[in-house]
Amino acid sequence: MPVSSVRWFAQNFLPNHRFTDSVRFREALDRWTLDNPQPTNLPQSEGMYQDRNGVVYRVQKAQAGHLYALTLNPQTGHFDFIRGAIAQLDESMRLTLEQCQEIGRAIGRCVVCGARLTDPDSVVRGMGSVCARKF
Repeated sequence: MPVSSVRWFAQNFLPNHRFTDSVRFREALDRWTLDNPQPTNLPQSEGMYQDRNGVVYRVQKAQAGHLYALTLNPQTGHFDFIRGAIAQLDESMRLTLEQCQEIGRAIGRCVVCGARLTDPDSVVRGMGSVCARKF
């Protein structure tokens, strides 16, 4: 279940005390909320981020103007949309250029666009030449 869904349940689920499973579910939600505090300093700008579990995100601006996050699938190099992923990020999780390059070298893909790195200079750099100019 996506984290955003668990957070919704944690905020909105009211147990029916006639059913013990309902009460246990509420208690489990309360424990989860304590163990997974919501970040207070959400990303304010586009860029690359990495959470505590090592998942890499690309935060970008939607046409409507708000920010959203895509997660990097290291096997395919594609960035996948997961609703509410940006709510898991904090501005302190923003990656530096060096960190992006290190991840790119490790997975053999450009961490910015996900393209496979084939050019020897790009492999050493850890990101493609076009994305390096943008970064």
